[in-house]
Amino acid sequence: MEQTNLSIFDFKKFTLKFLLPFLLIVSVFGYGFNYWFEKHIIFASKLSGASKINRILKENYPDEIPIFGSSRAECNYIPDSLGINFYNYGIGGTKGDVMLFFAKQECMKNKKTPVILTFDINGFSKRIWDINNYIPNMQNEHVEELVGNENKFIYKIPFIKYFGNYEIYLKYLIMPKLEVTKFINKGSQIFKYPVSDKLFKELAHEQRTKNQVFENDSILEKNFIVLFKQHPDRTFVIVVPPYHPSCFENFKNYGDAKNFLNLLRTFPNLKVFDFSKLPLDDKKFADTIHLSFEGAIIFNKALRDSLNSVIQIKQFVKE
Repeated sequence: MEQTNLSIFDFKKFTLKFLLPFLLIVSVFGYGFNYWFEKHIIFASKLSGASKINRILKENYPDEIPIFGSSRAECNYIPDSLGINFYNYGIGGTKGDVMLFFAKQECMKNKKTPVILTFDINGFSKRIWDINNYIPNMQNEHVEELVGNENKFIYKIPFIKYFGNYEIYLKYLIMPKLEVTKFINKGSQIFKYPVSDKLFKELAHEQRTKNQVFENDSILEKNFIVLFKQHPDRTFVIVVPPYHPSCFENFKNYGDAKNFLNLLRTFPNLKVFDFSKLPLDDKKFADTIHLSFEGAIIFNKALRDSLNSVIQIKQFVKE
């Protein structure tokens, strides 16, 4: 019995003298490094999805005109060619559920500027893509709801939650400084050059063999419409950037996509600009769904003219 008590006493002494101080030091270091890493690495990048999500959640720019969508937003708009207050929140690989998340966050802010939503002719669907985009703000209830079953307990533990992924966030910070093939501008990254003629012909042939179809997720469609109705004070601009003609050659129900856009036009606070078939030669495309820089210049000029003619975007832009 005395030996047992002595062992317990020794363990308590060890815990108080060594283990607890060690754990305290590790915790303080971990929390401090986590704060530094998020501020100076993750959120210092302008291109990462994580920084864009943090920006929409925690920063407010009263004059900013946000652009939301997938890679067809991220890689087709030139914010500074539209006006100095535009910012591109597009995240490659994502779908309509992520765009709806951004639009909801934007509408929580006391602003009057238009909201640009990039519509893909395949319709509203769900895909959050890379979980690393959401980990830094996983404690936010709206992010938790968006991520759903992909959330894990470890994502709420400072420092540890980034194990195995530190280099991914570092890449987004370094990439713009080394990038020579893309034009970087306020959240946008646009391909400077078209691919070779041979490769583009292969991409176009592959596109023609795909069975393209328009189909909205019914819940997403309903939630978007609810958002439009709940915020009559905000103007929502639905934009369809250009597609290469090969995208339409095997499109089963393109008429349904057009009908949905016409439905959106019936809302008094919605403007729809469909540039899906803007005539552009192959050199104006980086691939069949993304523009090259030359093509982006043409598209953005046409979009700006359309914005000014219908909603007089200049009233929101300080130039």
